[in-house]
Amino acid sequence: MEFVFIQNRSVNKGLALKIISDYFEVGLSDTIAFGDSINNDSPMLELSGCGVAIKNTSKPLQILADKATDRDNNEDGLGEYLRKIIKR
Repeated sequence: MEFVFIQNRSVNKGLALKIISDYFEVGLSDTIAFGDSINNDSPMLELSGCGVAIKNTSKPLQILADKATDRDNNEDGLGEYLRKIIKR
């Protein structure tokens, strides 16, 4: 399945993460972001304290991310990752 993303060039998920972290007075270093698209998610993963690539993403995003999930988005990769870190 292919998707088309249409958005204003002056906004991205990284900017959204910054606005939200400022609003809640949380430092970017204390945030975690998950992504599976190099075009759409890379600014957010770069700014977050911990950028996590979903297993079935592209190689460039896996390289950019700090960590990766063991499962893909069809196998509840994000949920499994969160359950692991919450149990610590």
